[in-house]
Amino acid sequence: MACLGGYVSSDSDCALDGKAMTEYRKYRHNVWYRWNMRKLVRAADGRFSVANDGECIMFREPNKPKIDFYPSTGRYRVGNKTRGGHFNEFWKWYLGASI
Repeated sequence: MACLGGYVSSDSDCALDGKAMTEYRKYRHNVWYRWNMRKLVRAADGRFSVANDGECIMFREPNKPKIDFYPSTGRYRVGNKTRGGHFNEFWKWYLGASI
């Protein structure tokens, strides 16, 4: 819901000021990043390289598409297409993917 005429719904993002929302977003992305990296390290077993201080994980294996995985959001990029989800969805897709 939006802020209309001074009325703010209790479930609205408008109820929190911008700084609090920014801090919460950073916290949420940090939690996702740690969770995705923990899963990634266990499952991928060195099949990746890290770029941009860990913000982008690159998979470059023979006979597989080139993929960039973003652990802070759970999204991954294949060619010009970005897909969403979380690590489990990504990994299931990756294991079945081929060129």
